[in-house]
Amino acid sequence: MWQIFTPLRRFSTQATKIPGLKFIPNFANIETQKVLLLESLSLQRAISENAKDKQSKKTQTYLSKQHNLKSDERYKLLHLSYPNNLTLDCQHFEQYGEDGHQLTYFFGNKNIPPFVKSRLISEMEQLDEVKAVREEKFQKASQDHKQMEELNWNFTFNIYGKQNTNPNLVAGFPFHIDVASNGQVTAIFTLISDATLEMRKKGETEASHSIQLTPGSLFLLSGESRWDWEHRVLPKNLQENNGSENDHCPHDLSRISLVLGCL
Repeated sequence: MWQIFTPLRRFSTQATKIPGLKFIPNFANIETQKVLLLESLSLQRAISENAKDKQSKKTQTYLSKQHNLKSDERYKLLHLSYPNNLTLDCQHFEQYGEDGHQLTYFFGNKNIPPFVKSRLISEMEQLDEVKAVREEKFQKASQDHKQMEELNWNFTFNIYGKQNTNPNLVAGFPFHIDVASNGQVTAIFTLISDATLEMRKKGETEASHSIQLTPGSLFLLSGESRWDWEHRVLPKNLQENNGSENDHCPHDLSRISLVLGCL
């Protein structure tokens, strides 16, 4: 089940040959994936209801001043209520980059949903790439603040659904490099179904590497792969889901990606 699939195209080189790139196909087992999926769907409902309420009040939308696409992107500021009097602030883009793609950005540790902290961040902190970020932060701290080793995390919640203009296609995401404020490491965790991710060296026009993101996998960028390579997710035909539909998921939702960055 857990395998890296490279499409039979003219660029068949494994993306994992890029310095600083790591692909962990079985980062989360099936039971953990189920928990993350149910929590993610609950988060999606909370976002949708809050955004709908904002719309009924004709709330202001804001032009994003810092994002990784050339197009103008607009968001709504949401305040999501969680148990134990917890409120999470986020920026919600009802369409980001491509038709059918929704993105919600949670900035800073205080706004990370609890299930992301307990199920993903706690595991990611054991990775060498994340330990290196912590060590660098420790070395830069003054002698009086050496105990302040906590990393600052940002979380991006991505929903990939059917395109409005072509309901037979699932949305993708154009070539980009994540903004610097997301951190020194970018990690993409996939739920529900596969996606094909392509990469190209910054300044080039054609993709040279590709990799298949599978449910439960973690795709991690650091160093050269983080700063000198662009990545994108290809749109796909609904027939390519390979029976990955989930009974818990809305019919128009094909894939969820949980993206984390730390600094």
